[in-house]
Amino acid sequence: MWCLTLPRSDAPISRWRRNKPGTKSEAGGAKEQQELLGKTLKFEYASETYRIDVLDETSVRWTRVAGEDAGRGDTERYVYSRLSEEIGLITWVEADGLGLSNALNFTAGVVATHANEGREVFENPGKLTVSE
Repeated sequence: MWCLTLPRSDAPISRWRRNKPGTKSEAGGAKEQQELLGKTLKFEYASETYRIDVLDETSVRWTRVAGEDAGRGDTERYVYSRLSEEIGLITWVEADGLGLSNALNFTAGVVATHANEGREVFENPGKLTVSE
């Protein structure tokens, strides 16, 4: 999880502080991670669909189940935070460097994915389904 470390007021903001792997920030926590364990998330976008299996407190396996390169997938380390009663945020970086932050609206059944690759950023809205 990334947290902004605010420097003295006369110094420029130029650093991000990263918690050590396996530690939780005050905003997150083990209880939040537990709520997704063993769940399968399905992200349906306009031209592709992904299955995300939450394997444990630190790993997800994603698989492209429809669209170009269907069957492609990998296992990644992730972080998850509950932002409100309705919304969670799950983030990971794929082996090729693609960073994904997925805002999950559990009530509306919507996923809003923001991604970055190198210096490029894009968004991809879709439908969210959660199953056991």
